[in-house]
Amino acid sequence: MSFCTETAAFVFPFLLLLLAAGRINLRTAIRAGIPAAILGAIYFAIRSRIVPFGSTADVHGFATNLFLPTLINLCESFWRQTLKARDYIGFAFLLLSLAVLKKPKLIAAAVVLIVASAVLYWGMIMPYQDGVLFSHLDFIGRLYLIPVTLMLVMLAMERRTIAICVLLIPILFGAFTTYRDHARLQRTYRRLYRTALDAKKKPLIVDYTEKPLHDTTRNVEVCACPQAPVKIDERTGRLQYR
Repeated sequence: MSFCTETAAFVFPFLLLLLAAGRINLRTAIRAGIPAAILGAIYFAIRSRIVPFGSTADVHGFATNLFLPTLINLCESFWRQTLKARDYIGFAFLLLSLAVLKKPKLIAAAVVLIVASAVLYWGMIMPYQDGVLFSHLDFIGRLYLIPVTLMLVMLAMERRTIAICVLLIPILFGAFTTYRDHARLQRTYRRLYRTALDAKKKPLIVDYTEKPLHDTTRNVEVCACPQAPVKIDERTGRLQYR
């Protein structure tokens, strides 16, 4: 559901991009944006009855002190689409993608898209993993898919072929590191299930806080338990036996 609503919300900055590029006129932009605005208002009205908007129970808490770090992290990691580690060269790739648009209106509209992305993912694009393998941030790349795709579409429409080829460098690097770490994560789970299968005491208790797991089928319980016979090393993904 959240992915669907994000898709709808990105209609507005993308319409602004198309309008700035002269691909559509103002009347067309308004006609296209009205249905999304109405459906979005209805969705949030229903949603607020279940989860109060901006409350601590909301995944988007909208804490003011988290917006600037979210925006900075988004700008740095925009084309790499991972939070593995801070790499300031990411800012250079973002500036390149803005500069090649050339037209001031297009650049301004692209900046609005990036700021809108930071608002939609307020407090979610942080912190960095900094070497931690087992983390929910392994799946953070999904949050970048729509804004990055919209930027690529705009660059393609403006025929910035060379720029797109250059931007493929951070995109492919981010994809490689995400795939590599996800494969390591899957191997750890495979070893974990084999250990649980051979364990004499069921369920197998595993000490790890970041990603709790309650698996009654395979008899595995992953939780914060310092006395557990098995611990997952958060940086290597290896099992440590006690």
